[in-house]
Amino acid sequence: MRTNSGPLSGGGETHTVIWEWDGTNAVMVSINGVVRKPGAIAVYQNSEGKIALTMADGKVADCVGTGPLADGFGSAASLAGKSFT
Repeated sequence: MRTNSGPLSGGGETHTVIWEWDGTNAVMVSINGVVRKPGAIAVYQNSEGKIALTMADGKVADCVGTGPLADGFGSAASLAGKSFT
């Protein structure tokens, strides 16, 4: 995945996430991952998060998720403990 905004914009993300779904909404059971870009690394592991899908013509058009970051390094150090969207 690619990060689209904020201090890690343009960074590459690798993660594993488990969701419990109810229709087009879900709550996070578990997630862990890392976002990397030159000069910055953010890591996360938690079980707090939500996601909501937006549907158009019976297909997923967009999704929005939120949850906390665990730690940040380099130019991402200020993100530690803050939420991501």
